[in-house]
Amino acid sequence: MADPNNVLQSWDPTLVNPCTWFHVTCNSENSVTRVDLGNANLTGQLVPQLGSLPNLQYL
Repeated sequence: MADPNNVLQSWDPTLVNPCTWFHVTCNSENSVTRVDLGNANLTGQLVPQLGSLPNLQYL
């Protein structure tokens, strides 16, 4: 995925909790409920792992 504006620079895969990442919202149980990248100017394919987020309500 191309990220020309470095929107995903806070997405550190070594962190256990992605709730600290920009553009990610979590519920009170630290489960991802929203990934909001609508204006991020990203190009490319989404990763299939997004389908593994059981509480994701908005993408």
